[in-house]
Amino acid sequence: MGAPASKSKPRFPSLQKAQKPILISTSIEQILLAGILLVLTACLVFFLGILRGKSLTTSARPGIASVKPAAATPQGRNSTVRQPSVSVASMDRKIAQAQQATLKAKEALPGALVPGLGKPYTIQLVTYKKEDLAEKEVAGLRKKGHTAFIIPSGDYYQVCAGQYVSKEDAHRNLKNFSDKFRDCFIRRR
Repeated sequence: MGAPASKSKPRFPSLQKAQKPILISTSIEQILLAGILLVLTACLVFFLGILRGKSLTTSARPGIASVKPAAATPQGRNSTVRQPSVSVASMDRKIAQAQQATLKAKEALPGALVPGLGKPYTIQLVTYKKEDLAEKEVAGLRKKGHTAFIIPSGDYYQVCAGQYVSKEDAHRNLKNFSDKFRDCFIRRR
């Protein structure tokens, strides 16, 4: 009667098998360690951002109260005194007080000239990295009869000469200094 029916073999036997899903196996310790490292990295980036911001704000207003004209040297000494850093609000207050004092001095002596009042231009002669070199240069300029002073700027000391009302006045005297100082230029104080 009939031959026993044989089972036919499937064409793709691997597709018919149930496959297990592939999972990444991690332990709780590994997940906690990754979280801690992520938090530490975020704190480090935040701290570096704060340091960068502080360095930008301290260098935002350089040299406002640290300009030292010839009349400000103590008892004939040719040295500049560094002033301690102060906040912007107290700096503005000190500037306002100084302006009021110069106006009172001008009213008291109507014919006298107040140094630097209304004279925004000067000639920057040279810049030194060392303060003592800048002081020696200023002393030499003062011996020759020039009004010389130092403007500190970060780690550098800029030697300037003269106080002028306009750029044209400063330009006339620029030729006197250009022989000795090749790269001198006119700038605002």
